Formats: sequence, C-alpha cells, structure tokens
Amino acid sequence: MDSNTAKTSTITGAIAKTDLFGLIEKAKTDSDVAFELGMMFLQGKEVPQNTNKAISYLEQAGKLGHPIAYSTLGFLYMYGNSNLEQDPWKATGFFIDDWQFFDNEDSLWEAYNLFRYGGKSNDPLCIYSALSLLYELSKRKSPDALYLTGEIYHKGLYGEDIDLEVAYSFYQEAADLGCEEAEEVLNLKPSDSIRHCK
Repeated sequence: MDSNTAKTSTITGAIAKTDLFGLIEKAKTDSDVAFELGMMFLQGKEVPQNTNKAISYLEQAGKLGHPIAYSTLGFLYMYGNSNLEQDPWKATGFFIDDWQFFDNEDSLWEAYNLFRYGGKSNDPLCIYSALSLLYELSKRKSPDALYLTGEIYHKGLYGEDIDLEVAYSFYQEAADLGCEEAEEVLNLKPSDSIRHCK
C-alpha cells in the first residue's frame, strides 16, 4: 500500500468518527481530506451523492497539492456520470493541470489522445494542441512520442513535408529507448524501409 492509499484509508476511518462540518473545515487546508470529501460526494458514501460538491472538493484538493485530484477530475469529465455530461475540453484542462503541477506524463498522454482523437464523437478536438503536446512528450524522450513524431515525418502528416532523414532519427531514438514499433519500422526490407537514409 503506497503512502497516498494509506493516508486515504486513515481519513476514511476518521470520517466515521468526525462530524461532517469539521471535515469540511479541515478540507480548506488539507488536500487529503478535500480529496476524500470529493470522493464521498461523488460516490454518495456517508453523504448524499452530489457531483457539483464532489467537483468543488476535488478542485480544492488539486489546488492544495493532492497528487491525483486533477487526473480524477480529468477522467470524470472524460467519461461523465449520471449527473455530469462528458466534456472532453474540461477533461484536457484537468489532465494538463495534472501534468503541469505534478509532472504526470500519463495525464499528458490523456490530453494528447483527447485532442488528437476526440471524445465521444471521435472528432479531434484540436490537432494543433495534440501536436504541441506530442512535441513536449518528445522533448521528454518518451519512446512512443518519438515514434509518432517519426511517423509524421515519414508519412508527411499534418502539413509536414516527408523527410526520411528526420523520420529515421526519431525512429532510431525511439527504438534505442525500447519502442518496438520503431524497431519494426527500422527493420523493414530495404525497398519499404527508411534505413537507407542514415
């Protein structure tokens, strides 16, 4: 059990012993209590289910530094629930907040996927924003991002000219970092491959 799980378990046990008003007051300065209250209201545990209050406490938890509050909000808006419409734009905002404040690369990928592939409609929200996040992921030496950037130059996607030398360099770096897809591209037969560009 990690320390965040241990803290949450301790708080859950404390909630039964403490009145709700005291917890609400403590949530103003304690990220774990704010997060737990948000989850209680979201799930309707020990309090009536209230999505708006849940969102408010989860946002407070994020502002206070809770490590998974923003990603929780991102997923809540990405999937919605019975009281909340899906909102991929709000979801991307919370995923980006999670990345900016907590350096969570998984949230950066969630935002990229929403921008690139869209929400329920499967229409991209904003290709430019997706490419901007892909660039950030490539700077961080994410093997998958390097592979996808290589593919952009290999196939001339999103208005980029085909540049096999640039594509090769991204594929090679991705392969060196363990990306199997990049290794497969580099190992294609010479007539299909870009290996000849090195």
